[in-house]
Amino acid sequence: MYTVLENSESVELTSMARRRFANFAEYWHSIGSVPLVRILLAAPFGLAMESDVLWLIAQHRRYCELIDGTLVEKAVGSFEELIASMLLTSLNAFVQAKGLGIAVGSSCIIRVAPDQLRMPDVSFFSNARIPDRNALTDSVWSLVPDLAVEVISVGNTRDEMARKLREYFAAGVRVIWFIYPKSRTAEVFEANSLEPVAILNSSGRLDGGPIVPGFSIAISSLFAPIDQK
Repeated sequence: MYTVLENSESVELTSMARRRFANFAEYWHSIGSVPLVRILLAAPFGLAMESDVLWLIAQHRRYCELIDGTLVEKAVGSFEELIASMLLTSLNAFVQAKGLGIAVGSSCIIRVAPDQLRMPDVSFFSNARIPDRNALTDSVWSLVPDLAVEVISVGNTRDEMARKLREYFAAGVRVIWFIYPKSRTAEVFEANSLEPVAILNSSGRLDGGPIVPGFSIAISSLFAPIDQK
């Protein structure tokens, strides 16, 4: 059993949030119509806080995002994790060698807005976005990545990913990549566009452009461990 954590601040926040919706269906749609099994009740929906996210990770190794006071478990699988790790390894090696910044994986918790926590599968932060290196030791980062990458799992919904796009761009993310392991394709979003500026197939390459100058990776290379004979 999970412990329910409550305090007067969270109750007040939830009261304000719930008044915006006529019923639970509206509320559920607003957080992305995610599968109900991914909504965790370590704290009642609408009552969760950042401390609940950290407690779940520390005590139960359950990784979740915080959306309007609701704990929503990340939709991940071993296949998706493998693809993300291939990209992260290549990206981090490049940016470290060039001294461009840092790249981190899905365990990094990013505060995209007050009481809104997201965990992109891969994020890149240029040096200009890390004015204080001590911020890297925080449990939750208030730093905004230049690039955010999501490796789409079966459990992700279209509404959920559309909301992530809006939140990332509102926070200041410059470029977003969606990678679809099943079809081996990718979508590139930039300039606050909710429609992809590029759709790449398995023969395409993800290009860092002005965000990560000189970086480029073939989509097919992300699947190399699977394709090796």
